[in-house]
Amino acid sequence: MTKWRDLIKMTAARLETVQFEQPATLEQLGDVEDSLSVVLPTALKDLLLETDGVVFPYGRTVFSAARLIEENVTMRTTGEFKELYWPFDGILFFADDGNGDLFGFKALGGNAQDWCFSVYRWDHETDSRTDVAGAHLNGFLGEWIANDGRELTREARRSKRFEWLGRLEMPARKSAA
Repeated sequence: MTKWRDLIKMTAARLETVQFEQPATLEQLGDVEDSLSVVLPTALKDLLLETDGVVFPYGRTVFSAARLIEENVTMRTTGEFKELYWPFDGILFFADDGNGDLFGFKALGGNAQDWCFSVYRWDHETDSRTDVAGAHLNGFLGEWIANDGRELTREARRSKRFEWLGRLEMPARKSAA
């Protein structure tokens, strides 16, 4: 089992503060899935069961179970957002970059499960949705911490390698039956 707190602490050791919360309960995670009609990725469930959210410097945040519901419901139901942006029903937001941009998993047909390996950045100014971490939550967090919140792009991923991925057990991709 991944030890998310330890891995985040190791990678973020040079940061001034990283705030962990009490673990989420299975009931809270069930409430998220029920409220959003989505199946959470196993890696995100495991992280939330260790710490119900993580707060990094400069307002960067991995959402708690309650904030997962709040942010996703707000993004999907706010009337003016429907006029400004493409629909958000196909994305499960789980992190905030502290500048208005959000990160999320593709959630097609209510399923953001482990076969969905990419993390997407939603840019609040352009409404663009960019694949920033094809390496799943593990790679995303390692790169996000190591880059101090600087722009995460496929080019940045190609130009740098992080020890983070070597410390984690990556979930196996499910083969199509």
